Amino acid sequence: MLLRGTINARSLGMETGINVFVPETLDRDGPYRVAYLLHGLRDNQDCWFNKTSLPEFARGRDIIFVTPEAGRSFYTNMRLGLDYFTWVADELPETISRVFHISARTDDTAVIGCSMGGYGALKIAFLRPDRFGFCGAIAPALLYVDELLAGLRKNPPQWLAAESPENKLLYRDFRLIFGENLEPRETDIILKLVKDLCKMVQVAPRKKVPSVYACVGEDDSLLEENRRFAKTMGLMGMPFRFESWPGAHDWRFFQAGLERVLQEWGEYREAETDEQD
Repeated sequence: MLLRGTINARSLGMETGINVFVPETLDRDGPYRVAYLLHGLRDNQDCWFNKTSLPEFARGRDIIFVTPEAGRSFYTNMRLGLDYFTWVADELPETISRVFHISARTDDTAVIGCSMGGYGALKIAFLRPDRFGFCGAIAPALLYVDELLAGLRKNPPQWLAAESPENKLLYRDFRLIFGENLEPRETDIILKLVKDLCKMVQVAPRKKVPSVYACVGEDDSLLEENRRFAKTMGLMGMPFRFESWPGAHDWRFFQAGLERVLQEWGEYREAETDEQD
């Protein structure tokens, strides 16, 4: 059953769009797993239902799927905009837990996104490892946002002149998100978050870190960036798995990626359960 509507988000100071897909077994006691699905730059909270076979993927799984609206925010607390990170990472999960019977196990909570949403999913998982035990990043963008913004600070006019109208719009987005000087905060840099988690684990070996599955199409312009990121994650020893297969940066690949992410999450939970037993 799909619930569509708006919700009052204190973090944003306004009503915002949200969809919740609940399993047919909702009349049972639960508790339920929950997955937060994050949309990309040119989409909204409806895309996962309009452009994928999510209801089919959800069949037989006791999972509540939540798709929030986040505009073009890259799931950040914007310097010149709204606090979308706080909304999606903190306030929304607390609200969903009050309304539905959600499992308290970290491994039963996932954040999954494509493109801009892939960046958001990684950022949220690494900043909130005590809440999100699994992360699915499908063709994530801005994996090296510090390098990109450094290039824009150095020579923005030429970059704008050489690129498309879409990238001119993106340059405006970046100024709203990261400020007029295009300076990312440490919490915006994915690898900085990973390094901080690694240091934390060294101090507290029992500290829980999220398991991450990432994938990208082999015809995607983000392929090399994702391969570079995967190699670095491997060197850091984080629980991370990466795959690529033929495909572009489009919904055909995102749909296949979503199906694979859900399979990976299921296998990860089974392994965790076996280990605990």
